[in-house]
Amino acid sequence: MTNPSSGSSSSSSSSSSSSSSSSSSSSSSSSSDTPSIDSLTLIPFYPIINPPDQGNSSPIEVEDTNFVATESTSPIEVEDTNFVATASTSPTESTSPIEAASASPTESTSPIEVEDTNAVATESTSPIEVEDTSVVATESTSPIEVEDTSVVATESASPIEVEDTSVVATESASPIEVEDTSVVETESTSPIEVEDPSAVETESTSPIEVEDPSAVATESTIPIEVEDTSTTETNNTTVVETDNTSTTEANNTTVVETDNTSTTETNNTTVVETDNTSTTETNNTTVVETDNTSTTETSNTTVVETDNTSVAETSNEQSISDNEQSSTNSSSDVAESESQSVSAFEERFTLQFQEYLELPTDIPLTTLTQTRELLLNIEKETGVKAALIYVAFVPQTITPGAPSSNQNSQDQLELILVTAKEPVIRHRVEGTTRRQVLSVAMEFRLEVTNSQSQDYQMSANQLYDWVITPLEAELQARGINNLVFILDNGLRSIPIAAFHNGQEFLIEKYSIGLMPSISLSDTRYQDVENLQVLAMGAAKFTNRKSLPAVPIELSLITSSLWQGKSFLNKEFTLENLNSQRQQQPFGIIHLATHADFQPGKLTNSYIQLWDTKLRLNQLSQLGWNNPPVELLVLSACRTALGSEEAELGFAGLAVKAGVKSAVGSLWYVSDHGTLGLMMQLYQKLKPAAIKAEALQQAQLAMLQGEVSLEGGKLITDSQSVSLPPELAQLTNQDFQHPYFWSGFTMIGSPW
Repeated sequence: MTNPSSGSSSSSSSSSSSSSSSSSSSSSSSSSDTPSIDSLTLIPFYPIINPPDQGNSSPIEVEDTNFVATESTSPIEVEDTNFVATASTSPTESTSPIEAASASPTESTSPIEVEDTNAVATESTSPIEVEDTSVVATESTSPIEVEDTSVVATESASPIEVEDTSVVATESASPIEVEDTSVVETESTSPIEVEDPSAVETESTSPIEVEDPSAVATESTIPIEVEDTSTTETNNTTVVETDNTSTTEANNTTVVETDNTSTTETNNTTVVETDNTSTTETNNTTVVETDNTSTTETSNTTVVETDNTSVAETSNEQSISDNEQSSTNSSSDVAESESQSVSAFEERFTLQFQEYLELPTDIPLTTLTQTRELLLNIEKETGVKAALIYVAFVPQTITPGAPSSNQNSQDQLELILVTAKEPVIRHRVEGTTRRQVLSVAMEFRLEVTNSQSQDYQMSANQLYDWVITPLEAELQARGINNLVFILDNGLRSIPIAAFHNGQEFLIEKYSIGLMPSISLSDTRYQDVENLQVLAMGAAKFTNRKSLPAVPIELSLITSSLWQGKSFLNKEFTLENLNSQRQQQPFGIIHLATHADFQPGKLTNSYIQLWDTKLRLNQLSQLGWNNPPVELLVLSACRTALGSEEAELGFAGLAVKAGVKSAVGSLWYVSDHGTLGLMMQLYQKLKPAAIKAEALQQAQLAMLQGEVSLEGGKLITDSQSVSLPPELAQLTNQDFQHPYFWSGFTMIGSPW
């Protein structure tokens, strides 16, 4: 799904690159003292001053006019004009001048003078002089003279003179003067003289003189004089098609085609649809369609389709190859822009965790290509289609996808979606600010931890709309069923599973994971079904709240739910933890104890053992990466709200501990509620394709009422467990509220 906004960001980058290339090439092929089409200025419309009555016999003088149309037969003089066309046949005289400052349609018989005009249309028989026009096309009968000409197309026998002209179209019989035009085409009957064109092609019967030609094509015998003509087409992608004197020329993507006196030109892009006098203007995309000819052109690519007659000319006969190269370049630019956007986020988040967690600085960044290959391999091994979603704040004044390390309250939210095969989606969430989003996120976190309230729904809906809705159509179209979030500061401690769209929670649609960055995660897949679990914990603490359900939790996990060893209270020491791991390479480590992720230094965060605190900075010394621990479970941890350091510690738990994946909770959950979720987690872990799916199924069991407290017993869909005396007196309760299940998060690799 591409939000209309996302599409434009990617395109914008590509278009910008293309335009730059086109302009550069064009400059090299033009005379140094001749203004380019890029230099032309579009003059805005102004109201008419003293508009003439129909049939007025006085001359008309126009200064700074955007468009002048006349059926007069008097001469028309134009300075700095983009387009001239008339539709008159008889000369007239006028006696009083009329001055106008805007568009002046008239049937007057007086001469018309125009200074700095963007468009003058005429079919008259009077001479037309143009000094700064974009394109000149004519079917008149006068000779054509061109100095440094971009495009001149004619079927006439009358002279055409152009000074610095890009487009002039006329069906008149009057002379047209053109200077600075790049292409000359004619089907007239007079000789052609060229002093500096790049190429000359002719089927005419008249003499042709060429000095350094780029492109002159003719089937006529009318003389054409050209000084310093560049090419039949532009530097990048020019296509010329003719049905009835149809010429296409682009120098910054300008296209003109005529069937019956229909021409349109803009500063950078022209769209022309011709049947009988139709005019359209655009600013970015070029499309030309006629009855027999259809042309589509963008900044770097031109596509031409014809039913009948079509002519394509390029210098050195390279039109097709140039178009193919332009298309390739455009695709390459888009791919490069995508890669840069992803790399910018990946590098930013990787550096944040490297600095806080004191990780090695030589960790290589994972490229977009490597990420795609990884996702494809996961799909092949597990059947799970995963997507990475970067959620970050970016300054409003820089290009989307280039996040800055500096934080500003007015930064906007931006999303990047990466999947195995499909294009990267980048979406700027307009109207959002860092301050606004973080305020709603904190409100959501506070509300969802109140198990007696449903107030969380409004903030849950808002976060869903910001983060999920812009990508949802694309996620569904691509068949995604696993979402891996890589989040910015302030967003790593919110329960994404509880995002709500008004009908269902996000966890009901996708399994969910939280990564510090793809570069810091060990994403090698291994099935955990046959791994042993080392389960340790404490029920009583000197200065902390007791956890009376821990003994039952450890016993169930190692005896009925999984296979492994358990150690409780006094046996839960750092020495024994290391000793057991050295004796047997347990693939799963389960710690049923308090763990706190606190603000400030890394040493402030810890896991509480029986007799000491295992500091977060000590985790890397335990050797859990060799052989690797597939899953670390902390069943009773808490992350300080509103602390970036605490978030970095929580989201960086797996990478700091050297394990592939970790499960932890964002807040303390009731002891019996935790027991219910842990029972479900290990029950779902064996049949699940990936670890995140096992957690998803456990959370859904809680949400759907499959776990409950009844008569002092914890009831699940498969068993009933008697609770210790401290918990047996609790009233009957279900665990459907997101307080009980949404805080548990899969950290690191979700696979």
